[in-house]
Amino acid sequence: YAFYFKMATDIISHVNPDNITTFGLNTGYNSCTKGAKIIREIEKKKGYNIPWSLSFSISSKQYQEKVYQELLSQGQELGIFTYLIFLKGNPQFLLPLIRENPACAFVLFTNGEYITKDFLAKTKDLHHLMPAVEADDYAPSACRLLRENQMLYSAFLCYDEKEKQAILSGQILRQLIRLKPVFSFFIPSDDCRKSTEKEIYQYIVNVRNAQQTPTLLMDIKYDNMFIDSIISDDACTAAFDAQGFLHGPSLRKSEHSFNCFQLSLQQIFSLAFPKNI
Repeated sequence: YAFYFKMATDIISHVNPDNITTFGLNTGYNSCTKGAKIIREIEKKKGYNIPWSLSFSISSKQYQEKVYQELLSQGQELGIFTYLIFLKGNPQFLLPLIRENPACAFVLFTNGEYITKDFLAKTKDLHHLMPAVEADDYAPSACRLLRENQMLYSAFLCYDEKEKQAILSGQILRQLIRLKPVFSFFIPSDDCRKSTEKEIYQYIVNVRNAQQTPTLLMDIKYDNMFIDSIISDDACTAAFDAQGFLHGPSLRKSEHSFNCFQLSLQQIFSLAFPKNI
């Protein structure tokens, strides 16, 4: 625990206290305490599973703020207060939506190219937002800028078979450590082999258990399922693509027709995640 104590000390020294408090309360209390209670009550009463967090891939070309605001309102009514947002391109068009939902915790997966002084000026008071920077050539300068501005931030890597050996050998981890992120997220590609995903997740678990790394490794797929299994009896995750279609490891391929632009979240979850399946 001494190593994690040093890590916590570094976070406290370099991150705005309002970011730590707000993001921590929104995930720890709103999501995992208050939200978890709502989820359990609805699941017991209605007979379907509700994921503890939601993932959205969003395209600026198809983005309608009113539509996503309605989805976030529906999510909060169901007890969901943590949102993972994935997008390509400048993320600034999403900032008004994030601002309108201060009780939620947002992890914004973006490219370091868009972490600019202008972006930081516009997110300075969004203490419930944590940028996650893609681990590429833009990452070092972006993470340095985030750290200098006392932002709570993370890094992420989308991987497939090509990155397997670099991850398992520790090469990727050494690169991530230099970025000084709070979390390091690993995201398997759609065509990644299940055996590779499991090998890498076991590696992530082993690194976490060793408690010798100044960043918390997280697997978006398996750790999301693990957290959900603690909150409710049946683990499930839900991710919506830019066209609004539902994806997730709990779904069968024939069930990829649920669309959040056409159905409410309650309708989707009741149809896609019934307790009797």
